[in-house]
Amino acid sequence: MRSKVYKQKFTTTIIVLCCIFVVTVNNILVVNVSAQHNTDIINYQNLLDSHNNIRQTYGLSKLKMNSKLNLSAKLKAEAMMITNCWSHYCPDNKSPWEFFIQSGYDYTIAGENLAEGFYKITDMFKAWLNSKSHKENIINNKFTEIGFGITYGNFQNKQNNILVVVHFGNRKDYNSNIEKQKIKIITPSNHEVFTTSNINITGEIHEDIQKVRIYNNNEYKGDAKISNGTFTFSENLTEGNNLITIKGYDDTNTILTTSEILVEYIPILQNYTNFKSASSNNSILQIQVSKDIKNLINFICIAILVLIILIDLIFLNRTNILKNNSLMQYHFSIFVIICFVLILGGTGGRII
Repeated sequence: MRSKVYKQKFTTTIIVLCCIFVVTVNNILVVNVSAQHNTDIINYQNLLDSHNNIRQTYGLSKLKMNSKLNLSAKLKAEAMMITNCWSHYCPDNKSPWEFFIQSGYDYTIAGENLAEGFYKITDMFKAWLNSKSHKENIINNKFTEIGFGITYGNFQNKQNNILVVVHFGNRKDYNSNIEKQKIKIITPSNHEVFTTSNINITGEIHEDIQKVRIYNNNEYKGDAKISNGTFTFSENLTEGNNLITIKGYDDTNTILTTSEILVEYIPILQNYTNFKSASSNNSILQIQVSKDIKNLINFICIAILVLIILIDLIFLNRTNILKNNSLMQYHFSIFVIICFVLILGGTGGRII
C-alpha cells in the first residue's frame, strides 16, 4: 500500500511540474508575427487583399482603403486595448459609429468587424466567414471603402495579443465639388490609402484644357499625358499624407481649374512597430517564435499529461482500487488540472 501512496505522490509531482512548465513556457515564448509566412501575416495589405479576394468570388467590386476609415478603426482598436473592453459598444457603451464621426468620415452606410487572438489571417477569415453577420459585412455590395486598426499588447488576459478592427463604409462623393465640366479625377479616390509608393493618377478633362500639371504637397512633379479627353500620370508617394493638386491650363497657359485629393502611403513594415514595442516589455526573458511552434510545445506538454493520467488509471484498474473515493477525488483533481492547461494553451481567437 505504501508503494501505491509513493506512486500517487510521484504522479502528482510530475503533473504539477508539467503544469508549471507550461505556464512558464507561455510567459517566455512571445509570438512573433514576422516569423510567419508573408501571406499569413495580419497587416494592412493582406487584410485588404483577403477582403477583395472574397468579394471577387461573389462578383463584387473591390474595396478601397480609406485613410479616415483607417483612423476610425485605429481609434477604436486603441480604445479597446487601453480599457481591455471587448464589445462593439465600448469603451463606456460608446457606439462604433462615433469613431467614424470622430475621424471625419461622412458615411451613408457603415459596418464593423472585430477579431482578437488570431495570428494567421487565414484563421481569422475562416472565423469571420463562418459567422453570418461578419460575412455579410465582407460581401456587402453597398460598401465601397475599408479601413483597418491593428494593435498588439496585453488584452483580455493574453500577453502579446492581436486586436483587429475593420471598418467598412460608403460615403458621399467627395469629388462632387470639383468643376466636372473642366476636370474630373478618376483615380485615386480622395483619402485612399496605398501600401506601395508608385500610383497612377488618371482623370477626364474638358476640351479647353491643353496642359495638366501635377503637384504633390505643393511640389511640382511634372505634366500629365493627355489623350482623347483623359490624362494619366505616374507618381511616387512619400510616406504619410500626400496632397495631390491637379491644375488644368489652356493654350495661353492660364489656369482654368484646380482639383485636389488627399491620399496616404503606409509602408507594410509600419504594421510591426507596435508589436515589437509591446512584446519587449512583458518579461525579463523572452524568446520570439511563431504561433505554430508555441502551440506545438503546448500540445506536447498536454500529451504528456494525458499519457501520465492514462498510465495511472490503467495501473489502478489492474490493482482494483478505483473504487476508493479518495483516489477518485484525486484523479478528478488531476482531470481539472489538465483542463486548466488545455485552456491555457488554447490556440483559438475570437470575433465579434
